[in-house]
Amino acid sequence: MKSAFKLLAPLLVAFFLGLLAPQAAFASTNNCSSGQLPLSQAVAVNLKSSSPLGSAIPGSDSFNSIVINCTSNWTKDEGLTCTGAGGPGGNDWSLVPYDGVTRPVPDYPGVYTTTGMPPGIGYQLLDDAGNPLPLDTFGSGRHDTGVPIGNTLSTASTSTIPVHLRVVKISNPVAATTFTLKMTVGCTNNEWGEKNQAGSTVSFVLTVKPVTQTCNMVLSDLQVALPQVNTASFSGVGSAAGGKASTLDFQCDANANAMVNFTDAVSPGNASDKLTLLTGSTATGVGIRLTVDGTPVALSPNEAFHSGGTELVLQNATPTAAIKQIPFNAQYVQTASSVTPGTVQAQSLVNISYN
Repeated sequence: MKSAFKLLAPLLVAFFLGLLAPQAAFASTNNCSSGQLPLSQAVAVNLKSSSPLGSAIPGSDSFNSIVINCTSNWTKDEGLTCTGAGGPGGNDWSLVPYDGVTRPVPDYPGVYTTTGMPPGIGYQLLDDAGNPLPLDTFGSGRHDTGVPIGNTLSTASTSTIPVHLRVVKISNPVAATTFTLKMTVGCTNNEWGEKNQAGSTVSFVLTVKPVTQTCNMVLSDLQVALPQVNTASFSGVGSAAGGKASTLDFQCDANANAMVNFTDAVSPGNASDKLTLLTGSTATGVGIRLTVDGTPVALSPNEAFHSGGTELVLQNATPTAAIKQIPFNAQYVQTASSVTPGTVQAQSLVNISYN
């Protein structure tokens, strides 16, 4: 489960805390390669029985960015077939369910199921703006990423494909399950991301565990305002100034047993202890850091647990529901050799996992 809180401020500074046909087979050309493929991503999530239908399963978002390098030979083999931005047939790099039939889920736009997925579960593939990638309209069951294989017909090319999976609850009940959603990366019927079909797969191994005793943030969008400080308060890179103590309040069911971590909302892969500033921040050379009991909070990449980020215990050991708190402090931290005045905004996602 994830919620958000914002840190907002000025620096000088202040801070505000249908059914579609099976996939078309790609030809076995081998002009492109990626050291990241084949890729397997394991994600374990907890699903509340009370979660509404059509909602994303908290913690199921999986983020990857795949770089594919192609030699100039692809231009000789494919010509114009794999160029353009979503031309006839969806001629960009595509993500295609590996086997079987892919169907849109009625009543939930942008949500799909494919052969082998368990009951109650659907998936979305999202672009950088968080919009679902639709299936093409040509009957091949491809999700067009909008990333062309190359910009010219005379040179080698490098493409970067964002891969963002989200799993959605589509019906009740959802049983405990582990399943693999497997995609291939290719361009129409002509080129593979890594030599051939077997080498060009992206596999999402998702474990879903239903839970009944849960915790929810009392305020799902908490804002924390830091005090104004002067740039002279900083003494060098890594030095901290200002700060505001606050608490995250959770409504926990009886006997709830959970953990909490934090993910950078702007840069989900960030594994440091500094949040990335939001667009619109005007101060430079300064960031925001969270601390708990005086210790900096290490951010957890991609909302994952057991990935090196700081994990905090959230537990209600009583037989009745109760409010539980996690005290924290937000502070400015110098990130460059000089600090210029302005505004600072950062945002963190609060993730909850159940034991």
